[in-house]
Amino acid sequence: MWKVKMYSPGVDITLAELRKIGESLGILFPPDYEMFVSMGMAGGQPNPNGFLICPDMGHAAISQFIDPRKIADMLDNAPHLYGSDLIPVAQEGTGDNVCFNRNSSGVYYVAHDYLDDPERARTLLAPTWSDFIEGVEPDSLD
Repeated sequence: MWKVKMYSPGVDITLAELRKIGESLGILFPPDYEMFVSMGMAGGQPNPNGFLICPDMGHAAISQFIDPRKIADMLDNAPHLYGSDLIPVAQEGTGDNVCFNRNSSGVYYVAHDYLDDPERARTLLAPTWSDFIEGVEPDSLD
């Protein structure tokens, strides 16, 4: 379905387990993300893995999709990054993250270096998970 393949395999999580994780976090994961996880891609290292953040911030690369079982710990350990509205789903090599917005559709890039600049700290990457994944390219775009 998606052009992204896994360089390193993901984890096996059933749809029921993912929904239980979502319930404990107080969210419903988007259906396209649920499908992605049920295909064993969460926790994996993707290839291709590059994406454009925005023209003035350049490109980034996903180092690994986050195992959904680790999301709660990430939220607890860095509430200043995610606030009450973002859910991390992928890690970028510099410590930044790709996140869902819990309150609306959208996939965002969260740049930890720009937390004092709200315009740059959170950048909308795509309206849906499928749109984001389909836009991922080889990381040699710079």
